[in-house]
This record gives sequence, C-alpha cells and structure tokens, in this order.
Amino acid sequence: TIQSVPQVVTPSVRIKDDVFSPANLMITAGQTVQWTNKGAEQHTVTANPGAENCAPTSAEAFGSPTMNPGDTFSHTFNNPGSFAYHCVVHGCPMNGTITVM
Repeated sequence: TIQSVPQVVTPSVRIKDDVFSPANLMITAGQTVQWTNKGAEQHTVTANPGAENCAPTSAEAFGSPTMNPGDTFSHTFNNPGSFAYHCVVHGCPMNGTITVM
C-alpha cells in the first residue's frame, strides 16, 4: 500500500508593482511566509513602522533587502499577533498584514 504524504503548502504573498497580494494573510504560529517579487520594479518587505513610520506598528521587526524582480524573501512567524508591513521603495500606501493565530 502506498501512503500519500500530505503536501506542506508555504503561505505566500506575490509582490506586484504597488500591491501585495494577498494584502492580508492569516497563518498559524510557526509558519514561514514567502514573498516573491512578481513586479517589474524593486520592492522591499519591511515591518512597520520602519524608517517611513507607517502605522500600525508591527508586533515584530522583520525586513528584506531590496528585492529585484524574481527575488524571494521568507520570514517565520513564531508568535501570535498582527504583523503589518510595507514597501520602503513605494512607501506606506503599499502595505500588507500577516495575522498569526
């Protein structure tokens, strides 16, 4: 008998020019989120407030280097909370939130 191994799906966010998709993602503690720059421009994934002083403040500091098209960035969220972030290149209007249950 062949047993199937459940596939582990990595929660992911697509970075498009001027938007994170999905903008709001809910995960469980211990999961790793992977962001992929699918846009034509450079972007970052930067926890609020960051240098931009974006609100609301993230419950944890995290951040990517400047990402070129096709680049990925991953972060593991071990604690429950709301983790708001933005793109430094495009400012506070380009934002998202990871909610960890």
